[in-house]
Amino acid sequence: MKPLENAAYLKGLAEGLEIDGKGKEGKLILAIIDALESFARSIEDSERELDAVSDELSFLSQGVKAMGEYIFDDDNDDDDDDDEFELDEDSVEYSTECPTCKTVIELDLDELEDGKIVCPSCGEELEFELDCDDGCDCH
Repeated sequence: MKPLENAAYLKGLAEGLEIDGKGKEGKLILAIIDALESFARSIEDSERELDAVSDELSFLSQGVKAMGEYIFDDDNDDDDDDDEFELDEDSVEYSTECPTCKTVIELDLDELEDGKIVCPSCGEELEFELDCDDGCDCH
């Protein structure tokens, strides 16, 4: 069970036992349950944020790895300045977070170029613009 589900279970259990906030013990038990619910929400928010950071780190790691392979590749001749560094677009993953339900959505380059997607979790239509400052031909 997830932390928020556990807190909801305890809240339901307290209601089923008819624990009210009138007595000392009842006030204490309800306050503890409210605190646990607050902690559970914080944990779930942190997990969502951690997932988003992990996705970004994975994306950056792929870029650094590709650059490292290019820089330290023994087949590269210092005389050959015509080679350009390019990321393999099929191996790069893009992601965004739905502003409505906070679900992290993985995107491919075609979806980015379309400029809109529908959140698979809540059905919200998300629109965005792919902005390339480096003069690439990505539109």
